Amino acid sequence: MSARRSLVLSVVLALGAGAAPLPAQQFVTFPGWAHDVTPDGAVVVGNNANGALYWRWQIDPSPVSIGGNLAVAVSDDGTVIAGNIDHPVTGEEVAARWTAETGWVSLDGFDTCGSLSTAYDISGDGQQIVGLAWIGCNARAFRWTEGTGMELLDELGFGDNRASTISSDGAVMAGFGDAGLLTNRWPAVWAADKTGEIWNPPVLGEVNGLNNDGSVQLGTAGATTPSKAFYKSAATGVVYLGSLQFGWGSYAYAISEGGGTIVGFDSQGLARKAWIRQAPSHALVALQGHLT
Repeated sequence: MSARRSLVLSVVLALGAGAAPLPAQQFVTFPGWAHDVTPDGAVVVGNNANGALYWRWQIDPSPVSIGGNLAVAVSDDGTVIAGNIDHPVTGEEVAARWTAETGWVSLDGFDTCGSLSTAYDISGDGQQIVGLAWIGCNARAFRWTEGTGMELLDELGFGDNRASTISSDGAVMAGFGDAGLLTNRWPAVWAADKTGEIWNPPVLGEVNGLNNDGSVQLGTAGATTPSKAFYKSAATGVVYLGSLQFGWGSYAYAISEGGGTIVGFDSQGLARKAWIRQAPSHALVALQGHLT
């Protein structure tokens, strides 16, 4: 499974420790909100009411508090974390990067609208972070790169943009651009040179996840309400996955590199029900039942 995006907010992990086959899976409850996991499943990051958490669950008896407000994503080797903290001078929320050596370091921003910037994802090597920064109260997609700092990506649609995800290799970024219809959004994609585009033809929705090289996009889209989970590639075009719960919206967040497994969730109001879609049936199956 690609490292990008854990979908279950209060999550039960079913992970195998070590490379050797195990007689049974081990269920480990994460005491808080889990937001990302390394590709080998060894490190989980997230938060609880007291701040960001880092857990090598096969080694540490419980998650380690690392300060800050929220850990949203972790590098493939588990050593670099993207998240959000209170700015040490202004106190406003700001995107930040954490390592064991430096602790949390602010990525700063350009302007303020109650906060400076918000991190959403990190590249596999931990050298790039993407998210949302403010110019006045206009939201703009950004990429922070080690050695360069924070840069704005192309402004798309009607102005309010967010880079919600970056491919593991850092070549593709994606999220949404403002569709100019109150809170409606168009799926948006940016290249490594910061140029971007709205889907053509445009459809309401957003991209929430990418595979390792960005050739597959995942998210929620559609002309109907509620919108439905999709995956998109050059070979397949847009494929809608439906939903597990009748009448609910659905969101796809992560895909295995072979493409045989997709994970996401249905949503209605504040309720969420996680699902998994696997070959050969390609049917949506409730994650709780699948793990059981």
